[in-house]
Amino acid sequence: MVLINFKETYPSLDVAIAQVEIEIDRYKKTKDTVIKVIHGHGSHGVGGVIRIELRNRLYQLKRQKKIKDFIPGEALTTKRLESQNYPTKIFNQIYLDEDMLRLNPGVTFIIL
Repeated sequence: MVLINFKETYPSLDVAIAQVEIEIDRYKKTKDTVIKVIHGHGSHGVGGVIRIELRNRLYQLKRQKKIKDFIPGEALTTKRLESQNYPTKIFNQIYLDEDMLRLNPGVTFIIL
């Protein structure tokens, strides 16, 4: 799993979205299948904007078939993961993550 941690760098919204798109392009070519983005949930006024706009952009990328899916951290449950019938490699990467079942709104998982 690839990790992008905005909680360490606190980029602007435009920089954050651009970085995610660059990483999607980069890792899609190398066959890594999951990108975990730590963006925060907005309690300090920073992560919330990135979280909302990142997910809006991921929805567009999914509709354009540039990514397969994305899972908001607060929606990450065993039932959700199992219902998607992801390949074993993808399932295991997410299932074994420390944020599995934590319902953490400060993370988003991108399925390439």
